[in-house]
Amino acid sequence: MRLCLSACLRRSIFPGFDHGLVTLPSTYSERCAGNLMDEKIKKWLEFVQSSSIPLRQLGKNDQPVGIGSGCFLDYSGRRFLLSVFHVTRHSSRWVIQIGYNPEIGQTEIYFLGQFNYLAEMRRGIPSMDEVDFSFTEVPGDLTSQFQHWTPTGQCLMNRPRTTFSGDDIAEPIEGEIYAFAGDVMAEFSLGENALITEHQTYPGLQFVMTKGHYHYFKLPVEHPGHEHFKGCSGAPIIGTNKKVVGLVCGGSMDENTVWAVNLNKYRQGIDLMYKALAKLNAEPAP
Repeated sequence: MRLCLSACLRRSIFPGFDHGLVTLPSTYSERCAGNLMDEKIKKWLEFVQSSSIPLRQLGKNDQPVGIGSGCFLDYSGRRFLLSVFHVTRHSSRWVIQIGYNPEIGQTEIYFLGQFNYLAEMRRGIPSMDEVDFSFTEVPGDLTSQFQHWTPTGQCLMNRPRTTFSGDDIAEPIEGEIYAFAGDVMAEFSLGENALITEHQTYPGLQFVMTKGHYHYFKLPVEHPGHEHFKGCSGAPIIGTNKKVVGLVCGGSMDENTVWAVNLNKYRQGIDLMYKALAKLNAEPAP
């Protein structure tokens, strides 16, 4: 169901983002992008910039009270919104920010409802290990726009965010450069009826290892603090080959790393669920 969110006004769309391209205003971005800004890398970072789907958690009176990220995936003839468990488990009141509509003066949103989650059970172990991964099916024509609106109401950019396919999911490669993007540093200004965020792109990640459910990546500069990434959980990590290898789900300041759930492994959960549903629907009623 598409509705409008009066609490997200024009100023909530990427404030201070000079050109909506690869200006990367944060100290982190300026430091780690210096040697990467040839034309090919710029085009890739623009792609990364549009890859993350902005999620908003609604509280009382439909006011935004939390932010997260996800990505669209077209898979087995269906469209899904993928995110991570630690973001979406706290509430069923998550919406996708579709984009600001100047004709009505509001930001359009899509209510997601309940998410599906995965857990891993091993032989001989009575408990289940929760996987930091979540997904829900959405309409096949649902899209979200990457926009840059100035404080004076001028739209400098309005392009559709990326929808990935099953062929775009891959394992990480040593020596490849990775990046992710998302809205961070949220301010919930109820008096002004507005949600204010900064959009950031984080390039220069190097694959370190895969352990358990997760891929680990080294940051190109010193970890700036978790507050600089809060809101990016669920964002896709993408190589220069435009392949998605995981969804951001955590990090370590001591080890200077971020980690991502292994998307190539756990997309199998989508297969299993829909195969089970298909089998159930095919069986005659008792």
